[in-house]
Amino acid sequence: MRNFLLAIPLFGLLAPTTLDACSCSGPALHPSCSTAGSAAAVFTGTVLSIALPAMPPAPMEPAGQRGAARLDGVLDPMRRPMPRPLRVVRMQLTEALNGVEPWQNEIEVLTGFGDGDCGYPFKTGEDYVVYAFKNGEGRLETGSCSRTRPLAQAAEDLKFFHAAAGVTTSDLHVGIGYPAMPGRSGASA
Repeated sequence: MRNFLLAIPLFGLLAPTTLDACSCSGPALHPSCSTAGSAAAVFTGTVLSIALPAMPPAPMEPAGQRGAARLDGVLDPMRRPMPRPLRVVRMQLTEALNGVEPWQNEIEVLTGFGDGDCGYPFKTGEDYVVYAFKNGEGRLETGSCSRTRPLAQAAEDLKFFHAAAGVTTSDLHVGIGYPAMPGRSGASA
């Protein structure tokens, strides 16, 4: 009986590739109590409209320099990266939970298109709880890595915010000492 060694080329399997994908490591997975403190605004609302951004014109290249964005493998410092396009989601404010004035009727939040840019897939006419942060321009922005979700899936979030709204005072009681060495306990600050 003969044994044959079959050599399979692995060139395609080991080749480095660049993938644009969204990977989340946090807020969407954390409970509302830990996410609420890091959000600039939390509110519920109904999506009224989703506007696509106006795309800026592509920069013109001087004649004879087509594709010269890289010089000796380094990005040309005179070229600036194009800003990523964001959709503008206009919402009818239902409830201001944190960071939003309760008298506001409508609110705008920015988000990407989804897929690789982590934009949230809002749908017109649907209700959501939105966890937003302020971007570099001071505008509210959210994405799929935030705790933003359909309102029908936000019972825990609403329970947290409604319970927190009922808290009017706070007391801090500190016990000082080690279990083996009792110290002064009952001190308040």
